[in-house]
Amino acid sequence: MKTSFAPLVVTVLLFALAGCRPPEVTFPAKPLSADASRIVYDTDGDGHGDCTFLLNPAGRINRIATGDKQGPRDVVNLDNLPAADCRHVVIFLDGVGYDLVRKFYEQGRLRMFHPPSRVIAPYPTLTDPALEDVLGLGPVAGMESEYYSHTEQKIVGGSGEYMEADHLPYNRMLDYRAETTMDAFSYLWPKDVFRKELSDVKRLIDKQESRQVLAYFVSSAGLGTKLGRDGHLHALESIERLAGQLLVETGGKCKFTMISDHGHSYTPGKRIDMAGHLESRNWNVTDRVKDDRDVVYV
Repeated sequence: MKTSFAPLVVTVLLFALAGCRPPEVTFPAKPLSADASRIVYDTDGDGHGDCTFLLNPAGRINRIATGDKQGPRDVVNLDNLPAADCRHVVIFLDGVGYDLVRKFYEQGRLRMFHPPSRVIAPYPTLTDPALEDVLGLGPVAGMESEYYSHTEQKIVGGSGEYMEADHLPYNRMLDYRAETTMDAFSYLWPKDVFRKELSDVKRLIDKQESRQVLAYFVSSAGLGTKLGRDGHLHALESIERLAGQLLVETGGKCKFTMISDHGHSYTPGKRIDMAGHLESRNWNVTDRVKDDRDVVYV
């Protein structure tokens, strides 16, 4: 009698995603009040503002003040804090495009960051070459984990190499990157995986002593693929909460950089007959490049 382990695997996964610990990020999703000069939050749930973010004329948060119902006090000017005394948290959000972030920022969100700027992704706009490029690690062997090797003259790599994550140097540079087993599930249950990643990153920042933390969120790609624009807005709102909580807990001694490897189209896609398309234009689709008209299609 054969035994199927699939139900057990799914059960274990769902238990892991649900988690048995409370979420590490508890900062309020919405402020008590906000205007052009300040944003007030109630972080302890007593109905009174106890955290005030003060904005400069450009609309960026440059001061924070703690307090209670008597009003704000202990104002800290973030721009006056030396970078050497602060943590630097670098957040990589997979697949979140510039236009969406810009509109989100224009609505008064993510104001602990400077205004977003464009980053020109390499071609093709895929995660592996993009992250290798932004981290200054040089070219990757192939566009993805499965690719045609000119030296071996065949298709090499695949899911096994991707799961091991050893073929990508950028994985070894990151302080946080979820287990590659989570990648597929991030497209099935992206909100659950993102919540786990957010909690894991917060926990890592709390315990890690290094000044710089590089954190990569793979599930933001799944949020955009499955939930579209709303999924990516959920990611941005969650990062805003993470940054707000870190500012309060560190007394402002936390600097942030957020970057994406590439954008994301919300236009529904469809599969095309690539091999047929190439053959109809007199390319020879084969498994080894020998002549000028040979094409190996992965």
